[in-house]
Amino acid sequence: MDILEQALIDLQKQIQKIRILAHGFCRNNTSSNNADKVKKDKKAEIRQVKSALSMSSDALSHSVKGAFGEKLTTTLDKQKQLLDSL
Repeated sequence: MDILEQALIDLQKQIQKIRILAHGFCRNNTSSNNADKVKKDKKAEIRQVKSALSMSSDALSHSVKGAFGEKLTTTLDKQKQLLDSL
């Protein structure tokens, strides 16, 4: 009977190890999926912001004239370039 009890204990330990490994794999997969979702969301947000900057830059270039208008347009263009680097 002692051998059977020891075999049962060993089996329970192995099952517990397998459950822990499976849980770790599941967490790793979830983390990877979340990272992919963040990358997709980031790209979508960058496109929206770039579009808004382009529209603002165009509207302001027609509205604001002179050195301030040029500086403003230049600054918005730099911001678009910064978004491209992200």
